[in-house]
Amino acid sequence: MLRNESLVCLSITPWDTHLPSSGHYLMREFARKNRVLFVDRPLSVKDLWNHRRNPEMADRLARTLRQENPLRPWGLKDRDGWVLTPPPILPINALDEGALYETAFATNTQLLRRSVRWAMDRLDMRDPILWVSFELPMGAGLLGKLDERLSVYHCFDEVRGEPYLARHGQLLEARLVEHSDIVFASSRKLAQDRLSLRPDIQFVPNGVDFESYRRAMDLDLPIPDDLSVIPPPRIGYLGNLESRLDYALIENVAIARPDWSIVLVGPSEGYWQEKLEIMGKLSNVYVLGKRPPSMAPAILKAFDAAIIPFVRSPQTEAIYPLKLNEYLAAGRSVVMTPFADLREFQHVTWIASDAPSFIAALEAAIRPVDPASLSIRLQVARDNDWSRRAAAIETCLERRLNAHPPLPGRRNLA
Repeated sequence: MLRNESLVCLSITPWDTHLPSSGHYLMREFARKNRVLFVDRPLSVKDLWNHRRNPEMADRLARTLRQENPLRPWGLKDRDGWVLTPPPILPINALDEGALYETAFATNTQLLRRSVRWAMDRLDMRDPILWVSFELPMGAGLLGKLDERLSVYHCFDEVRGEPYLARHGQLLEARLVEHSDIVFASSRKLAQDRLSLRPDIQFVPNGVDFESYRRAMDLDLPIPDDLSVIPPPRIGYLGNLESRLDYALIENVAIARPDWSIVLVGPSEGYWQEKLEIMGKLSNVYVLGKRPPSMAPAILKAFDAAIIPFVRSPQTEAIYPLKLNEYLAAGRSVVMTPFADLREFQHVTWIASDAPSFIAALEAAIRPVDPASLSIRLQVARDNDWSRRAAAIETCLERRLNAHPPLPGRRNLA
């Protein structure tokens, strides 16, 4: 068990989010016995302008622009953790490689290094473990610049699937994969695709806060009002409503089975929001928007079956979705498309590749589940609890800390 260490987590996902990432869950686990500084992905000057009228961003914008209370505790019991909101940085993602980009990148790195160092000094953190939670620009810039005793890159998504990383992401990630002391990947495909850069990359899949999501089976847990009025059977999806979804498949299911209610819960924006507005005109499709994470068990309780209707793409092929174990921990029947190598779930899910087979799978999934099948479903989720994932990672970190000093060339990278 990792104890009395200082961890600095550079996260692509801010602490305050409707859909926590693996970084959130792992840092919560590590903070039981260690001190953790969680650093939000910095906003650029362009971001500040684009979100200036977004009320949901008001607090973060104020902390970023004015640096009002940039360092704050998590406020979680039995956790020793803080969140840092860095100052604004230059918008450089659209720049081509060259002297201008390198100068701007170095300027951003210096701004961020000063901010993180300030927070570390305030918290009396020395020689931390640097954990890069898929935050490529900040991670590549600060690697080797925080006097870290160990550096870790956690890859949990395909860089080609992130539009803002399209121009520079692969080069930044290559630097992290090659020069971090340890590299973890959350799917087999992510690990396999990076073996040429890092033969010792380690596959550690995503997990689930089992006890939290198991609350969906609590008879006394009320279903949210806006879900309770939707007629069953409710076929539900909880997650980001964006490019990964197979909207044609969802629409085909809704049209073929007008007696089913298709419920889509989660954040969306831009083109995908417009697409959902059109789909929501179908009488049996309900688009409910974002909800706070604390509501997830109650939302899942309302589902008669849960779906993961992803298209197959370079991004989805590399996904080990958080929601899969969350659905199972909630006791839900799960129907999904064959978008990735998830062989270990074949016995507890239905996998269907087209609309007719997806509908047939849903017809089986909405039937009452027998106790034996439910027990197996829950055991799979329990075995994937975040506490087990964190323990496996901690064993690896401790082994490295105890057996190997930092390797030459992985410090003070220019």
